[in-house]
Amino acid sequence: MRHLLVFAAVAVLLGALYFWVQGGTVSVDGRVLLQDMDGQAQAGSGAKVVWHPAAVVEQHLHAWLEAREKWQRDNELEIRAARNEWNQRVSARDEAARILRVAERANAADLEICRARYREAAADAEDALRDLEKLNSGADDATDPARFLASLPAPTVEFVADGDGRFSVQAPQGSEGYIVASLERAGERKELFVWMRRAESDADEGVQLSNANLLTSETLARMAREVKNREASKVSPANSSAG
Repeated sequence: MRHLLVFAAVAVLLGALYFWVQGGTVSVDGRVLLQDMDGQAQAGSGAKVVWHPAAVVEQHLHAWLEAREKWQRDNELEIRAARNEWNQRVSARDEAARILRVAERANAADLEICRARYREAAADAEDALRDLEKLNSGADDATDPARFLASLPAPTVEFVADGDGRFSVQAPQGSEGYIVASLERAGERKELFVWMRRAESDADEGVQLSNANLLTSETLARMAREVKNREASKVSPANSSAG
């Protein structure tokens, strides 16, 4: 617990130092859009939008990726065994269904026995699927984008997107960072949408956040690996040959 508190304090100090060193600020404008199931774009009105310095977010991306890979290592064998068990029970269910169809066409004497065997095989397959989904939900909990969002330092300034989904946030001049937006919608069940996109404060074009920038465990993993690749590419040939 202590190392997590130290990590959070360092991240906050980095962010504060970054803004202090950069000096002046500029406005970064953009828009939040959310596509529905029919592909229609809706304005992300009410989304909370903040700017985080790149160094801060990328530290958290490193930590998130390490936690995800550790969870996968720790649970890989158990998930593989559960998936194999489910596949075997599905095969048994399908075979029982085939036998039942033959028995029904022939009006066989053991028809009720075949039906009972199919019901049992189908129930076994459902049980195996629930076990597999329970394990996978553990992965979702460990790598939930909402947890990543909560791990970021609390912003000093937060902008709320207008009715058209448009926003304008302040960022240090000549800096690189991440636009992070979040929107909670209530319905039959509460949903949290999180967008994140790397941006330059001095870019001529506005920043548009769409479904392509929605955070999932997979998009977070992709972004974290992109950061690792960028850092690796910065290593000079002299340094790499010295190792």
